[in-house]
Amino acid sequence: MTADAPAALRARLDEGTPAQPGMDYIPVRWAEWIDDLGVVTLPMDGPRASIDRAQMCAFVHEHVDARPVDAFVTVLQWGYGTGGRGPSRARKMLTGGLHDAARARAYDPTVADKLAESVAVARTGDPREAYLQLARGSGKISGFGPAFFTKWLYAVSAQGDPRAATALPILDELLQTWIARESGTELRYGDADDYARYVDILDAWAAEAGAARIDVELAIFTLERERRRAASRARRLASCAQD
Repeated sequence: MTADAPAALRARLDEGTPAQPGMDYIPVRWAEWIDDLGVVTLPMDGPRASIDRAQMCAFVHEHVDARPVDAFVTVLQWGYGTGGRGPSRARKMLTGGLHDAARARAYDPTVADKLAESVAVARTGDPREAYLQLARGSGKISGFGPAFFTKWLYAVSAQGDPRAATALPILDELLQTWIARESGTELRYGDADDYARYVDILDAWAAEAGAARIDVELAIFTLERERRRAASRARRLASCAQD
């Protein structure tokens, strides 16, 4: 039986539907690393661009069936933001799993097949099977780890609606940490059974609060990010006070 939602989460959900700002990314960096692979995504020119959940989900829904790799890279752009390693890691995933600093390796066409298979499994709504297929099944892509493939599962299963009841939630280190600390539930990294358990927990808390599953995920993400930012500020102030 799932414990009641932690008080901090209930309070945040009582404030209304959580919102997440768009994620900035650096188009020219992505173009430098993957332009030769024939990927077509959101704009890849200009000094800076931004994409939010709704835009990302809409692009994925429109293109994932015919162009799964294009949809995939768009999810990575959203997920990595301005992180400098995103473009090089995307190329690694698309060219066989080896770092390609010289950008000489060719695109691996099996990636599209694996992604297409993962789409079909994700749309069944079974979190364990969807997770397992990417973690250890026929859809495993070298270099594509659990924190990011839950972003992919989310984008695919949302089917154009970022708050869809069918959307499988994202599970990364921030969410794992918050849930462990606030509810005492440890979720093992890379474990399909624990991912399914996580979905059950979110569903129970969502029902308790009268919210969508994804609202709970985003509220937890926001709470943990705020906690870390506050801790970082406190450390800086303490350091300044000692100088």
